[in-house]
Amino acid sequence: MSCCNSQNECQTSSKSVAHFRPPVDVFESDAGFRIVADVPGSAADSIDLDFEKNTLTLTARVSPRSPENARPLIAEYQVGDYRRTFRFDESVDADKTTAEFNAGVLTIQVPKSEAARKRKIQVNSA
Repeated sequence: MSCCNSQNECQTSSKSVAHFRPPVDVFESDAGFRIVADVPGSAADSIDLDFEKNTLTLTARVSPRSPENARPLIAEYQVGDYRRTFRFDESVDADKTTAEFNAGVLTIQVPKSEAARKRKIQVNSA
């Protein structure tokens, strides 16, 4: 598994919305991978997870914070969408990937395929 690194902020050609790379923790166990991503300001229905060609893409949209027709006096917090990609080898079962969102934290479980899981082999004496 590898993480695609990109700039923390970028501009898209189709929109003038900033994109940020959310901070993540990635854990591996015999059962699979667990990705914990901070995406504050997002809602569960604004998060997209796409798995294609062993690449998981996380996109989380954030709505603007300022009310319409309001002029910001102080604007220290940048608002933008989140985007991050993760590449896996053939050992994961993308169809069984699950995700849970709670209080701005997204937890993604990417299980390993049965063939890739570590097994204990019993040794019999002759």
